[in-house]
Amino acid sequence: MTMAPVPLRLVPFTVTTATYLLYWIPKYRSSPNDHESYHSVIAKCLPILCLCGFIISYTRNHPVTNYPQFILAGLIFSCFGDAFLVYGHTGKIYFLLGLLSFAIGHMMYTIAFGFNHLKLSVLLFCAPVGIITYIYLLPGLHGELYFFCALYTLLICVMNWGAISRVSLTDIKWPELCGSLGALVFYVSDLVLSINKFLYPVPHGYYIIMSTYYLAQLGISLSVVPTLSMKKLY
Repeated sequence: MTMAPVPLRLVPFTVTTATYLLYWIPKYRSSPNDHESYHSVIAKCLPILCLCGFIISYTRNHPVTNYPQFILAGLIFSCFGDAFLVYGHTGKIYFLLGLLSFAIGHMMYTIAFGFNHLKLSVLLFCAPVGIITYIYLLPGLHGELYFFCALYTLLICVMNWGAISRVSLTDIKWPELCGSLGALVFYVSDLVLSINKFLYPVPHGYYIIMSTYYLAQLGISLSVVPTLSMKKLY
């Protein structure tokens, strides 16, 4: 049976993401109380659930047996993180649970990317960026957040190390490139979120956070597509 092309499989994700960014976010800005409702949780999680379906469609006969499963696990934990962060303003526990969920998600992505191709040159890029980021955020942190933010920064930097190391400049493959770009954009999304929460309001911050977040998850999800399928997008 002929499999649907990649763009067609991404239609549900595209539609739900556009709906959240263009309809639900303006709605929440006009009615802030509606943001902390189960409707908000569903609307925010739907694009990630659509990516889960996208991943599942590639789990059969995948060249790397466990790769899609770990990416899928990362998406599922991200979905839990999204749900917890909807209620992040109502209590610190929800924010910490969201942080924990995303941390586990990053661990799943890191395991998927593997440890066989780690490059020192990439580490020399990721490590200073992580250290500078943490130092920059320090004035806005307090209590247990010193530890949790340090741990989270470490995990997302290790995830980027693994994702970027998979890309070979002499033999660039689209899935690996998508995964590395997704990891980098994820870092940008979390950086803007952290600045917006701990330091100062970022203009149009929520739009930037969510648009880069969905783009990051899309890039990481595309990394499960076999190389031949990426060459035959249509």
